[in-house]
Amino acid sequence: MLAVWGAVTLFLALSQRVNEYYAVPLCALALIEAARRAAVWIRKWSPPRHRPPRARVAALVGFVLALPMGAGIVEELESSHVAGSDLFATLAWMRRSIPHRIGPYDARLLGPRPGAAVPADASAVLAPWSLGHLLLYEAELPVVANNFGYGFLDSIRFFLASSEGEALSIARAHRARWILAADLVPRMNDYALYLNRPPLLRQTPNGLAPDRGYFETIQSRLYDFDGKGGDFPGFAVEPLKSFRLVFASRTGTMRGGRFVARWKVFEITP
Repeated sequence: MLAVWGAVTLFLALSQRVNEYYAVPLCALALIEAARRAAVWIRKWSPPRHRPPRARVAALVGFVLALPMGAGIVEELESSHVAGSDLFATLAWMRRSIPHRIGPYDARLLGPRPGAAVPADASAVLAPWSLGHLLLYEAELPVVANNFGYGFLDSIRFFLASSEGEALSIARAHRARWILAADLVPRMNDYALYLNRPPLLRQTPNGLAPDRGYFETIQSRLYDFDGKGGDFPGFAVEPLKSFRLVFASRTGTMRGGRFVARWKVFEITP
C-alpha cells in the first residue's frame, strides 16, 4: 500500500506541482507502518518477562512520531477553509449577469486552442487557477484554468503580463471575455519564479512591499487600479484600454490609503 501510494503521490506532485494534499495520507500510512515495525522490534529484543503488549508499544511509538505534527494539526483545526460570503455573492452575480452561451463543461473550450465548432459568442472566464472549481460549480461558467492544474501557466502568464497586448493575446487564445481578479500578493513571487522572472515584491520589516515591476503587471493594473491607471513618484501606471470593471464586491481591504474591493469582475471590450 505504501509503495502504490508513494508512486501515486510522486506522480501527482510532479504533474500538478502540489504535494501537501497527497502527502497527508502517505504520512499517516508511514506512521502506522513505522509504529507496527517498532513494536515488533522492541518486543523481539525485550526480555520475555518484561515484554510489553504490542498494541501499547505501537500506540506509544505512534504518539512520539506524531508529536512533530502537533503544531500543524492545531493550526489546521483552527483554520477556516470556507470561502467568504462576498465571494459567493460575486459568483452569484456572475451566474445571473454573464450570458451562458456554452455549457461550463463543454469540451470544445478545453485545451490550448478552442475548436472551430465553438459558437462565435461563446466565452470563458480567466481567473486565478485556484478559483476554477468554484467558478464552474457556482457561476456555471467555463474557465481557462482550474484546481486540477489545467491552464495553470496561462493563468499566471496572464496576470503577470507586463503589457496589455500580451494579456489580450492570452485571453483571446482561450476565448476569454471575462476576468475575475483577486489579491495575488501572497503568491506573486512564487508565480514569477515559475516563469523564471525576478521577484515582484521584496520582504521588509512591515511585510511584502511591491517593486516597480509589480505595478507593471496586469494583476496590479486590474486589481489595484481598476484598469484606470495611477501616478507614482517617478513613474505612472498606464490605464488599460480593453478592460472594463463591471462588478466589485462590497468587502475589501485598505491598500495605499485606498479601499480595494476583494473580488472584481472585468469584461474584455472590443
